Amino acid sequence: MSALLSSEFRRFLARDLLLVLVTAALAGIAMAGVVAAAKSHPLSAGDLAQAEQQAADDLRRCMAGDMFTPRDLPPGERLEKFCRTNIRPENYYGSQPLALRDLPNWIQGVSFILFVGSLVLGASFVGAEWHAGSMMTLLTWEPRRLRVLVAKVLACTVTIFVLAVGLLILLSLTMTLVAATRGTTSGLPDGWFGSVAGSVLRSAAAASLASALGLALAMIGRNTAAAMGVTFGYLAIVEGLIRALRPGWQKWLLGDNLSVFIMGRGVGFAGRSLGGAALVLLLYAGILLLAAGASFRARDVS
Repeated sequence: MSALLSSEFRRFLARDLLLVLVTAALAGIAMAGVVAAAKSHPLSAGDLAQAEQQAADDLRRCMAGDMFTPRDLPPGERLEKFCRTNIRPENYYGSQPLALRDLPNWIQGVSFILFVGSLVLGASFVGAEWHAGSMMTLLTWEPRRLRVLVAKVLACTVTIFVLAVGLLILLSLTMTLVAATRGTTSGLPDGWFGSVAGSVLRSAAAASLASALGLALAMIGRNTAAAMGVTFGYLAIVEGLIRALRPGWQKWLLGDNLSVFIMGRGVGFAGRSLGGAALVLLLYAGILLLAAGASFRARDVS
């Protein structure tokens, strides 16, 4: 098994598409840093002091109940927490410099691009072998098909996870540099670093999951284009129809659970926790991989 795993890791890393997408990602990170630096304008010490004073004055008024009544608060929200969350110095800046506190949101914002790229890589990893006819050669060397599938899934998902973490860390360092030189690093909330780390790991895990989904669909359809068409057709059309016609089923949709998982909190619908969303995603991936294994084992390769 170790020889098979090593072979599949080398095969995945040698793919031209992987090099192209990683190069495009690096170029995108560099471009994002340049654009962010050009558009962000650092504040002077006087601007910062004025914003902090205005925020402190309004925070005292808010805490005293002069700005909001209990009816203005979300259900179950305490006045103190609501005031501290919504009244911050950055809300009073004359201009809006790049704020480092928003880094978790930036990471979550690029997660969809990672998801799509990983889906393409996973699908092409298997689809290209079917198209080139090299799957038969591989099975001549290793005829145990389930072992082949497991090795391919591990090579694909582990590599994608590591690459995604590396790219997101590079993006974070780039934006941190821009914020430190052209924006602001003040106002970091408690638990900010944990929020950044969680966003990186969840986005990378979602990318790894996408590669497994693409691989499973390509194994079933024996074609990269079929896997991509099924995925985007389902997300764009089927799930849209379900949201419109059966809103009660929304908490079981792939897209909604993916949003909850990446953002780390319930969005779009009530009643689905982060852990619940993760379980739903793993369930769908497991079902597709089992179907891919059954198809691969039963169907003729030629």
